[in-house]
Amino acid sequence: MKKYFFYLALAVCAAMTVSCKNKNAKNVENEKSAKEVVEVTKTILADDVLSAIDGFAQTYIEETGKNSISSIIAANLTDKEKLVKPDYLLDPKEANSMITRSQKINALAILVVENEIRKAYGMPIDESKESIARLIIDLNHSISLENQEKMSISEKIKEDYNNCREQGEIAAFWQFNSAVMREIFYIVSQNPEPFFRNMTDEQCASIGIRFKSCRDAAIALAEYDEEIAAVIDAFSKYRNKGENNDADTVFSSVSSMKQYFISSKDAFAAYRAELLKQ
Repeated sequence: MKKYFFYLALAVCAAMTVSCKNKNAKNVENEKSAKEVVEVTKTILADDVLSAIDGFAQTYIEETGKNSISSIIAANLTDKEKLVKPDYLLDPKEANSMITRSQKINALAILVVENEIRKAYGMPIDESKESIARLIIDLNHSISLENQEKMSISEKIKEDYNNCREQGEIAAFWQFNSAVMREIFYIVSQNPEPFFRNMTDEQCASIGIRFKSCRDAAIALAEYDEEIAAVIDAFSKYRNKGENNDADTVFSSVSSMKQYFISSKDAFAAYRAELLKQ
């Protein structure tokens, strides 16, 4: 970023020069030039941020490909546990009442995660799939459900990121995936035992890297996008309700991560509820 300070200083100086002179034709031309310098600087900064965001995306995609949290839960469920259907999932019909774009993005993330949980428990998924398809249409998202079903998780995320990047919707991509991570945390906190039964420290670390990639990308984009800034603001309301903010410590081992999820159960539930109100 340092190499751009010169251009920022130049823009400020040009703007100050214009404001201190009379508004004749030459001054108008100078003012136009000053604005152009500012706009060029913004473009440079945006490209710089975009480069960092691409790095976060690559890390997120790589770590997601290492293990599927939903698959971990499904693999560890006993036949007895499958008989007790979860009562904490979102009713797919509620997605029909979502009004704002932000609500729809978050609801889509929640239903996508919970669709896999429904499968794991042998629950019906038709209504869930219908609501997911409807939200995709409402959001005008160029994603093919048919193609996605044939892809690995990392391939799905990579395709989605590339599509959002081309459409200038990167913030929406990170809002969706941030909601995915939070929904996963919510699901695990509701019933941690199947998830942690055969968990390894390496898997914990991988999940931590995924979480930090989402968090850091959202923070970097918050200055440019009001919706993702609202996501961060909503999260800040619940950060101190049992949640440890040191991600490196939280995801360093199975024991620390399990304790984190147990102690933060209420915070995860409150934040999830907030996502559907935005």
